[in-house]
Amino acid sequence: MSDDARPGDQAPDDTAGRAERPAPARPTFASGLPQREELQTPRTIGFAHATIFASAIAFLVPTAVALTRIDELRSALRKSISDKADDYSAEDIRHAVDVALAGVGLIALLLLILEIAAVRSLARRQQSARTMLMVLTVIHLPAMIVTSAFRDGGVSDLAWTAAQALFLVLTFTMAAVHPTKRWLQAKPPIAARTLTSYGFGSPSE
Repeated sequence: MSDDARPGDQAPDDTAGRAERPAPARPTFASGLPQREELQTPRTIGFAHATIFASAIAFLVPTAVALTRIDELRSALRKSISDKADDYSAEDIRHAVDVALAGVGLIALLLLILEIAAVRSLARRQQSARTMLMVLTVIHLPAMIVTSAFRDGGVSDLAWTAAQALFLVLTFTMAAVHPTKRWLQAKPPIAARTLTSYGFGSPSE
């Protein structure tokens, strides 16, 4: 304290001066770990999309043709059932035929939708999609034979069914090959993060 200062005097307030001084920039924070190389999406993923949609077309075309002759299919099924089970009434047979046709069609359509969803999950790098495709392929292949029998479209229907089965097997093959497996198991690249990315505010504050 100087000789001129009195006991009741206060030091000058320099708050305004401190507020005008900018805060020092916060340092960045790096992980210090080596960067991982990002793998390019393999061509097998694109092929899987193409083959599953080809499989869908191979199902939809003969099914659309069968729908144009649905009354004929119903009559043939009713006659086949009545010949083997003459103790059932005509009403029971009609109801059984309608339920069977609707059930087979819905199951086939549901399997197809699940297969498309599995391929889309595969493109999002979900490893469970490979297992899902394998299970769906095992279930759908014999189901295709039943669906074709109900459509009763002859040789042309069998050709469409064979094409659908082939495209489905190719889809699963694209999901099971090594490039796809390696891409699914690869980790995304590590990005160095700053303190601001952890919510500590921006360096300019």
